[in-house]
Amino acid sequence: MEAFKKQGNEMFALGQIEMALESYNKALQNATKEEENVRGPIYSNKSYCRLLLNDPKGALEDAELGLKSQPSFLKNYYRKADALLRLGKCGEALKAIKEGNEKGGENSQSLFQDISERAKEQLRLEQFYNQRMQNSGIQGVSVRIIEGAGKGLVANRSFKKGEELFAELPCFFVQSEENKKRVLSCDHCLCFLGILKDEESPRVPPFVEKCRGMDKEPVTCKNSNCSALYCNEKCRDSAWNEQHERLCMSNDSTFNFMVHASQTTHRFILAAKILAMIAQEHRAQANPDLSLNKNLDLVKRFVKTKWSTVSHFVSSVGKFEHEMAKEQGVSDFTAMKVEMIQDSLDLLKNTPVYDSSLSELFTVDWYDSLIGAIDLNSNHIENLPNRIVLTQLSKELNVTLTQVPGSRGTGMLSVQSCLNHSCDPNAEVVGGFVGQGDCKIRIVARRDISLWEEVTISYIDIDQPLKTRNVELRGAYCFDCRCKRCEKEKR
Repeated sequence: MEAFKKQGNEMFALGQIEMALESYNKALQNATKEEENVRGPIYSNKSYCRLLLNDPKGALEDAELGLKSQPSFLKNYYRKADALLRLGKCGEALKAIKEGNEKGGENSQSLFQDISERAKEQLRLEQFYNQRMQNSGIQGVSVRIIEGAGKGLVANRSFKKGEELFAELPCFFVQSEENKKRVLSCDHCLCFLGILKDEESPRVPPFVEKCRGMDKEPVTCKNSNCSALYCNEKCRDSAWNEQHERLCMSNDSTFNFMVHASQTTHRFILAAKILAMIAQEHRAQANPDLSLNKNLDLVKRFVKTKWSTVSHFVSSVGKFEHEMAKEQGVSDFTAMKVEMIQDSLDLLKNTPVYDSSLSELFTVDWYDSLIGAIDLNSNHIENLPNRIVLTQLSKELNVTLTQVPGSRGTGMLSVQSCLNHSCDPNAEVVGGFVGQGDCKIRIVARRDISLWEEVTISYIDIDQPLKTRNVELRGAYCFDCRCKRCEKEKR
């Protein structure tokens, strides 16, 4: 038994998990009668291998067999709890941890501290994300605490290559400034409204005769000197109540803030929109309590790294900004961003978005972190016109269907943001398509995905050498990738 156990440990150290599992099985098969009551460590090792091979049910079975064989080997309580967490059974996992603590007494507390904290955090995450998934009709994935990676998503069932895992609408978004020069879209839902004939065309009445592809006249903001447009009155009223009351361009201070943002980065506009939504919700509460603010709670779920500390060369937008800075003779891009953040915040605090009772959200540190969350968790989103309008515009503009611009912007998605990175991802993010009718982001399988397998996407261009990939990941996301591909390339 010991020889096969040693062999299994060696295979495990080399990353040969399946071979290690086979050796542990042989160790159990060759156990003598005298060794039957000391098989706990081998079952524990088997259980961990099963977890690494995305077989939490098998891992649970091995942990329970280990406890039956050798109840005093407490690590199998840990393995049992770990497997139960992967299966989404937090209550049973906490029960297993409690049993292990009671069995081991004070000496076992350090053993279970990590798994206990993970179980409690996963329970909190499930309570939050399960409701959002249910509201969004997302059923194919579940949120889990992934060891060494924080929260992540696992598949609730198997998926075939090309199959959609889930689709999600952004919880926060803005139309890009570049897109605004050409495309009219609803300020509330990003619905395509029309294309301006030239960049000098006005965005406030009268504008209909200056546009193409409009199958109905949009609704304007309640204030005539504001350029915001909407699909209908319902969208306009919803936007006003959610955030536009504080961000209406009819206010001179707001106008000044928007001008600065359009000349620097759209991230400031999205940050202002988020803060306006938090402030509006706060004011609407009978007994204002930030701990109960749903928008603030949602924002805090996103990973926050200060924008001023993020490497500038990672995204295409960042590369563009870096080139602009170099043209202006700026050598210290970090200092430039810090100055931009301070200027933007000063302007924002003069707008109706600012609420003195929420002053803690209007500090440079928090604003910098909010911009960082936007930078690291944003996706390009698009809402295309319907096929009839698309065909009409294609003929008028003398371009192909794919060249007709839709409503484009930047959005943050709650569930999608839980996806972890891999340089060999099993899923990918797919944007809008004709006839979709919304700006949902879709997650599609790049290859077959098995039950309980973690769903991953790529944050960067994975067709680069290992060193380049990790430089980008370290600079933008503050981690080195340890996926199977990277570990293999290191050897």
